Amino acid sequence: MPGRRYHRSVYELVREAALSLGRDGRVFSVADVIRYIRGKYPDCPYSDNSFRMHLLGLSINNRHAPTRWPSLYKRAFLIQVSSSRFRLARPGEDSLEDSWEAGTGEVDLRGLEEVGYSLSLERDLEDYLSRNLDVVEEGLRLVERQKDLPGIGRLDILARDRSGTPVVIELKAGQADEKAVGQLQAYMEYLREQGHKNIRGILIASSYTPKAVYAAKAVKNIKLARYKVQFKIEYI
Repeated sequence: MPGRRYHRSVYELVREAALSLGRDGRVFSVADVIRYIRGKYPDCPYSDNSFRMHLLGLSINNRHAPTRWPSLYKRAFLIQVSSSRFRLARPGEDSLEDSWEAGTGEVDLRGLEEVGYSLSLERDLEDYLSRNLDVVEEGLRLVERQKDLPGIGRLDILARDRSGTPVVIELKAGQADEKAVGQLQAYMEYLREQGHKNIRGILIASSYTPKAVYAAKAVKNIKLARYKVQFKIEYI
């Protein structure tokens, strides 16, 4: 149902795909896993980067996994054989001694940790706002989350305002640039061609580049909004 978390976690989807693709010692790629999940679960809202990050974190011989993705590494069951290829671990393969990186060169993972954080924050924002749309605009009601627009992408939140006008809400963890404005505009135009009228768009990010601000000003019915995350510590 709209507004609820997807019925399967990223870990569950990746594990199912890996166990199916890796039978009889077969090696499979990141692309194979993504293709399997997208084909079997077309309504799955998770990003390809999220699947990729899980594959790395679930690899016994990825020496970055224990420190970067400790919660995933506790459940590791894969062996990484190249930068984008994996197989199921065999009995006894439970250490980092045979790290593939020693023979083939180290994968640059610097961006993936940040990607993982951004994906998590973006999902948390979506979860919160879909349940509290009055924070965005009083009177908004949820229509659908992660709506698939064939050939265009998945919009984060589709809502309607008090007058029944469709409102497309796109979320960006961190700073948004002019590409994010263009993405929102593409979603709005697609819905407009499907018969929706007077569509409005709201882009929500922590900050914006100057180009993003000017791009939004040039597009009718698009507003920019900033979110702020507040941390509170309580002693127990």
